[in-house]
Amino acid sequence: FWGAVHIRHEVYDDDHDYFDQPEQVAHFFRFREIQFGRHYQSGDNPRKPPTGSAFEVDYGEVYPIKATPTSADYATDPAMATLNDEFNRLYSLMLYQIAEALNGASDAMYTAILNSMHDMTATAREMVTKPIANDPQGRNGAPSFEWVEPAV
Repeated sequence: FWGAVHIRHEVYDDDHDYFDQPEQVAHFFRFREIQFGRHYQSGDNPRKPPTGSAFEVDYGEVYPIKATPTSADYATDPAMATLNDEFNRLYSLMLYQIAEALNGASDAMYTAILNSMHDMTATAREMVTKPIANDPQGRNGAPSFEWVEPAV
């Protein structure tokens, strides 16, 4: 994706070329739109803030997640620890599958993206919507993105 953005010198991804969908801003640049409260428009420089129409960001609607968590942070919350362990298992499996694909087993990429990544998303979403038990700051969980040896 990053190469496609740099080659075209635009903030739009090239998914529409392959998947018959409308042109859209690449994932990284969507976060920058939120950061600056402004949409990108065609011709914007990827190295500069967006210049399109402004929009409001309601930070009151954002989940208050724990920043840079580790597995140890969930030691007193068994339900959150279980979700985090599941996320880390899926995350590690996805990385393993991507490495396999890049080393010649191209079918592994399909499995990594369509299975592991989608399963990770559901688990991460569940984590960020649930408060961490007894967290003094009232934060919600977030995946720790820790490597665990995949059982392959």
